[in-house]
Amino acid sequence: SAGILFATGDATYRPLLILLPVFGTLLLIIFRDSWINKNVLSSSPFVFVGLISYTWYLWHWPLLSIARNLNGGNLPNYPTCFFLLLIGLALSLFSYFIIETPIRKKAITKKLTISLSICVFCCTLLGLLVQSLDGFPGRLGDSAAAALSSKNTFPKQNKYAKVKYGCSADLEFCWAPENSQPSLALIGDSHAHHLAFGLQKNWGKQFLLI
Repeated sequence: SAGILFATGDATYRPLLILLPVFGTLLLIIFRDSWINKNVLSSSPFVFVGLISYTWYLWHWPLLSIARNLNGGNLPNYPTCFFLLLIGLALSLFSYFIIETPIRKKAITKKLTISLSICVFCCTLLGLLVQSLDGFPGRLGDSAAAALSSKNTFPKQNKYAKVKYGCSADLEFCWAPENSQPSLALIGDSHAHHLAFGLQKNWGKQFLLI
């Protein structure tokens, strides 16, 4: 309830807000003989949701991630997200009754072990294939694809910066405009490198990337 009532759409990390559902869960554990535990959370619908909840969680994440990629990096509207959650629920029911429950109830035989091993191996091969192709070509929306194909990239290194500022050979990033005295330095990893193009565009010869 705390997450629904107080959480907002921004990505700001709020530790105190996160403590609310944690504290609520702690109260349910401490007062396990309470009315809400005996009459609500122990009812058949809630128990069933608990049984499929983790499978539902596993399914909903890739569905929303794919939808976000297809929508230019943004989550689709609420009706679409709700529909995707229903699809995730249907897939979780399928997984629970057709895959998870039969496997748990069956005896671990050699045939079952080999079958599951083959499935895991095939999934691994599929993952390696997708990685080697740098993802499926059509996974990105038009805006994301245009951004990746644009020339708004920034070099990681140049010889002038290495000689001028003595950057060590193991540094991945070391760049500066030639014959300049930068007054702004950007120090960091690949996340900082993502900011380099915009900073160089606005600061020009005053900019140094380390």
